[in-house]
Amino acid sequence: MGAEESSGAGGVDLSVLARLRESLREHGDDVVQELLGVFENEGVKRLAAMDRALLSGDVSTVQLYAHTLRGSAQLIGAHRLAGLSARLEDAARDGEVEDLGVLFADLRDEYQAVARDLELERRGRA
Repeated sequence: MGAEESSGAGGVDLSVLARLRESLREHGDDVVQELLGVFENEGVKRLAAMDRALLSGDVSTVQLYAHTLRGSAQLIGAHRLAGLSARLEDAARDGEVEDLGVLFADLRDEYQAVARDLELERRGRA
């Protein structure tokens, strides 16, 4: 998608990243890059924890990690990822265990799209 704003279909809304950079401008661009690195590293850990929790039937852990991923995704403009995280969180909270596997697979796929967008953004800033 380059430097244009994401269509909202998935990935990262680059206008949100631009606003984040603007709001943190006085701290330098490294702060935003560090924040995005934390998002990616923690996201991988959260996905792995959710996968393990799903395999063991621990829906409260799925709910917790989906909730934290939702907040992080909102911060960086990953709207679809945030929405999928909310759906997974709600399904876990409501005990809709038959839906969790499909929702998690969609979430994992969208996380990969976000990670690709962030990598392209990083390369464009290098």
